[in-house]
Amino acid sequence: MTNYQRLLDAGLISPTAQFSDSDKALIESLSSDEVDAMISVHAKMGDFVQQHAQAAGLSPQKCAIGIVF
Repeated sequence: MTNYQRLLDAGLISPTAQFSDSDKALIESLSSDEVDAMISVHAKMGDFVQQHAQAAGLSPQKCAIGIVF
């Protein structure tokens, strides 16, 4: 399974999102451990983000977790 498909299945990528070929190449260049970490953070923080979005009157579907390195 591709990294893109794993992230899509885990809900990290919107089914309607469009990516350039270079974006797709970047996603596929991630290691399996990196993708696992992203999925884990999403699973642990997703409810937190949705709850705070709703409390702020925002659409949870339009909120995201931003991780800056």
